[in-house]
Amino acid sequence: MAALILTTQRRADQFASHREQMTLQLAILSEQKIAKIIALVEELRRDSPEIRDRIDSEAQAMATHTNPEAVSQAIKEGDLLRDQGNSIRRTQNGPGTNN
Repeated sequence: MAALILTTQRRADQFASHREQMTLQLAILSEQKIAKIIALVEELRRDSPEIRDRIDSEAQAMATHTNPEAVSQAIKEGDLLRDQGNSIRRTQNGPGTNN
């Protein structure tokens, strides 16, 4: 009976791991597509004579692609989870708060 339970748990863990990996891959792909869209909109804005040309550093930062290897390394080191927790805390407390 114990062997059956352990086998079932192991299989469930493998499925969970595959789901997490697939979710991460989809998130990275979505981020790359969004970065491309932002870059194209910024290019259109710069090329259009009807729109005032200005420098948007936030859009430039958002238009850069995330390095999947760096994300993987950050997850392994636990930095990504710690950074996400800090940004969630900042959002809950309001921008610019230190609590």
